[in-house]
This record gives sequence, C-alpha cells and structure tokens, in this order.
Amino acid sequence: MIQRVQSAYLLIGAIVVAVPFFVGFPELEATSPPGVATVWTVLFALTAALGLVAIFLYANRERQQIVAFWSQIAAALGVIVVVGGLILYGASGSGVSALYSDTPGVVAVLAPVVAAFMYRRARAGIARDINLIRSVDRLRD
Repeated sequence: MIQRVQSAYLLIGAIVVAVPFFVGFPELEATSPPGVATVWTVLFALTAALGLVAIFLYANRERQQIVAFWSQIAAALGVIVVVGGLILYGASGSGVSALYSDTPGVVAVLAPVVAAFMYRRARAGIARDINLIRSVDRLRD
C-alpha cells in the first residue's frame, strides 16, 4: 500500500522507468541489430512491472523485499544495456554525442539509474519494517 514510504519509492521507481515509453527511446543507427530496441523495451517493462508487483506484496514483507531486489537488478541491467547499446550502436545515427542532445537519450540513460536508486531505498525501508516487526515480536514473547 502507499501508506508506507517504501511503497512510494517503488511507485516512483516504476513511474520513472516507464517514462521512456511516453517520451520515446533513442533512435539507433541503421547498422545496429534489430533486437536492441526490443531488449530495451522488454527490460524497461519488466523493471516497471516488478516495481508495481512489489507494491502489492505489502502483506508478505520478505517476498516484497525479494521482488524489490530483482527490480533493482533489472534496473541496473537496464543501465548496462542502454549505455552499452548507445556506445556500440550510437544514438540517432551520429554517435554518442547525440545522446546528450536529444531528450529520449537522456531519459533512457537516467531512468534506470533513478529507478535503481529508488528500488534500493525501498529495500532499505522494507528491511527496517522487517526488523521492527521482529523486535516487537521479541517484546511480546
């Protein structure tokens, strides 16, 4: 639920990684393999979906922490794939310098970085909740 701060972090991470779908992905050179853009979209969609799924696992904090971990891994993998794809195949047919001149290139690189940070913060909040519940359970016994 959104009443916990880690749920807000998960939601922000999912929204940020979904922004390239609305802004657009950078155009690659014609010599790039046809599957690069597909890998980007699948990885970004997977990262956003995992972040949204983790929000609704609030009742099972351990499982929520595991899904948030895999969301963070997918976002980090997204950074590697996007930056590697833009370095190898260039953006807009004019190399990496075009990455900084068009909005889709900047968004495609920054979105998974911000999402990975948000998912990390969410995992820290979930761990705090787990520790708090354990300490309360020890006091009850």
